[in-house]
Amino acid sequence: MGFLNSRLTDFYYQQINPERGEVLAQVKKGHIEQLLIPKNVSDKQEQEIIKHVDQLLQLNKDKQNTTLPNQLEMINNRIEYAERKINDLVYVFFVGLFGSWLFWFFFMEVHKIPYP
Repeated sequence: MGFLNSRLTDFYYQQINPERGEVLAQVKKGHIEQLLIPKNVSDKQEQEIIKHVDQLLQLNKDKQNTTLPNQLEMINNRIEYAERKINDLVYVFFVGLFGSWLFWFFFMEVHKIPYP
């Protein structure tokens, strides 16, 4: 779940899905099969991602039951932190798999920097 919901996977899916930007774009099996879901994640990496996914699930439940603005802000900050940690872990895994060129490619795309 952490890999599927990461910014890197989202970015990759947007590149392979020709229906991006359409109001009623469909999720197709062929596109899902093209996603890079690693099978050789170490137990340590897996447990770290699971920990943050579990935190996100709990924080989103807490958010639904919170009415105080200060608590809501604190929960939102913790959600952002957990999402950032998951994205970092996924990124580090793929950089180890594909090399540092992935960093520059992703960085340029996210920040809309034109290729040289």
